[in-house]
Amino acid sequence: LTSFTNGQTAWEYLSGLAENETIETIGTKLAAVISDIEMPLLDGLALTKKIRGHQTLHQVPVILFSSIASDANLNKALQVGATEQFTKPKYGQLKKSLDSVFGLIKNDRRSQDS
Repeated sequence: LTSFTNGQTAWEYLSGLAENETIETIGTKLAAVISDIEMPLLDGLALTKKIRGHQTLHQVPVILFSSIASDANLNKALQVGATEQFTKPKYGQLKKSLDSVFGLIKNDRRSQDS
């Protein structure tokens, strides 16, 4: 698990990580990207768009979180290629949300192996 305080630093790390990798090998170093939509310097939507446009990173699952629950937010996330978008959970719902995220990662890894 690696965390960043803003989207630009996350992008610099991800693009650097992918420099010597292929689509086939990046999954051994990067299971998924989990990002807040509301971030400084580069928001989660722009980060997702960059990931989807990258020749090596484009298949990595991207899960976006937002404190704003709306159809418009969900549509924006899906338009830029997010694998899934969740509303930030209320206290006590975090475990359920994390279980869902990890289930998505496991399912994606299984589909890549077949």
